[in-house]
Amino acid sequence: MKHRYRPTDFLTAWLVAVQFLTKIPVRLRALPSERQTALAVVFYPLVGVLIGLILAGFTQAVGFLPSVLAAALMVVAWIWLTGGLHLDGLADIADAWLGGWGEKERTLTIMKDPTCGAMGVLALIAGVLIKFAAVHTLLTFGGAALGLMIAPVVGRLVILWLFLRAPYVRKNGIGSPISTHLPKTATAGVLAIGVLLVILSVAFGFGLWAAAWLAGALMAFLWYYRRAWQRLIGGVTGDVIGAAVELGEMLTLLVMAGVLAWQMVS
Repeated sequence: MKHRYRPTDFLTAWLVAVQFLTKIPVRLRALPSERQTALAVVFYPLVGVLIGLILAGFTQAVGFLPSVLAAALMVVAWIWLTGGLHLDGLADIADAWLGGWGEKERTLTIMKDPTCGAMGVLALIAGVLIKFAAVHTLLTFGGAALGLMIAPVVGRLVILWLFLRAPYVRKNGIGSPISTHLPKTATAGVLAIGVLLVILSVAFGFGLWAAAWLAGALMAFLWYYRRAWQRLIGGVTGDVIGAAVELGEMLTLLVMAGVLAWQMVS
């Protein structure tokens, strides 16, 4: 039987999404149900828009500073705003990928380990440096505000795609009830609309070539990423999804920064 949502379910789902994905203080009157938690996924891209708007506004606030300092402050603000939520996943999968030796159970065990290994630390440093360099490039060539609005949206759209296209392997994981109760039709619709709006925004802001490069790069990344983890552990976990958010954001920033720099010097 098809479940019908009440208007209050949508409000609760929105608040759950904001509370989970950001450090913005949100109070819930009651513990959300599993269905409300799953419905919150539909609002993830909208939370990405909220994050992007805040970062774009912060870009204007620090615009008077030297570009290197401004870029550093923006990356720090980004990490603070999201609580570094997905950076944790990036570190965990880096440790698990190297230390798992291709074994499913060993890989999953390493992901659950609360300590961070050498590979995890290196992945964190590399991720932050890549974001810093890309944001600095966008600041230098005048595309930071739009770039910082688009990247968080892409990262959250990646979550929707993975929940639709890959099985969740941990029965008691944080994403298990989401995978079970996910409203797939609504999620697919939001994903399609979100992708279209992102491509149009990039095309108008950075040009058709940038939109084409971004679409191609993201499709190649997601195809390989899902395939690699499906072969290794049979699907995805919260860490795998979280890391994909960071990697999707990095890839988006790199493509836009690279295309913009090429346009300016050619």
